[in-house]
Amino acid sequence: MNIKFLADSQEALDTLIERPYPAIEALPKWYKKLPLRIDPKQLSPQTYSSNPLGRSIKMCMPVFDIMSAGYHIPLHTDVYFQDHPDGSGDIDIQWSESFDNIVSYHPREQYSGYPVPEGYRDLAFKWSIPWVVQTPPGWSCLFVPPSHYDDQPFKCMPAFVDTDKHPVPVLFPFFLKKDFRGLIPKGTPVIQVIPIKREKVKSSFGIVPKSFKTRQKIAFTDIFNMYKKHFRSKKYYEQGGEIKTESKCPFSFLHK
Repeated sequence: MNIKFLADSQEALDTLIERPYPAIEALPKWYKKLPLRIDPKQLSPQTYSSNPLGRSIKMCMPVFDIMSAGYHIPLHTDVYFQDHPDGSGDIDIQWSESFDNIVSYHPREQYSGYPVPEGYRDLAFKWSIPWVVQTPPGWSCLFVPPSHYDDQPFKCMPAFVDTDKHPVPVLFPFFLKKDFRGLIPKGTPVIQVIPIKREKVKSSFGIVPKSFKTRQKIAFTDIFNMYKKHFRSKKYYEQGGEIKTESKCPFSFLHK
């Protein structure tokens, strides 16, 4: 499967230095600093009884897999938020003159009744990201805030878009922390894009099959990396190059 991030023109593509990249290339800073194991001496008696080996969340592969899933779309220019000098309480937003409409206000009527995250302004903005995301037929994309990036001053609303049919850039509504004033630098991951194949799904109920129980018994003999060794499938999200534009000459095939 090939996911494409398309700019409006070659000139726009050349201007956009910050490009979407595999999410695994920018894991959260707190995660990188975290050790795989915590010294058992530092654990409380209650914690030690349930986790005597001191395994940290860094050994939890499902957490790693959601953080590294898909791609990040980064902010392509610095954006600065400050109080408007007229004292109205409005926010004044500045960005590079090379780009238009990076941030706009989201009409209140459209999100009336939406549960605004605690600690955020009751005012929604929109990121205008200059990429059309294109997927093959039958593939959609889940757009979510970068997973476990809790130190960001903004939070986007998640969305599910049928990107095999959507021909324009997706706008990402977001809320800004109440006390935030300052710079959001270019390169900051704005949204995480996770391609998902559309299939008909039906639920059912039953009991755990014997094959699963056998697999459980075998897996539980491993103390470390049980999930990684026995249950996990590796995921691949690669970075490709630019799409070659075919010649418009009707006789170009003669020169191949």
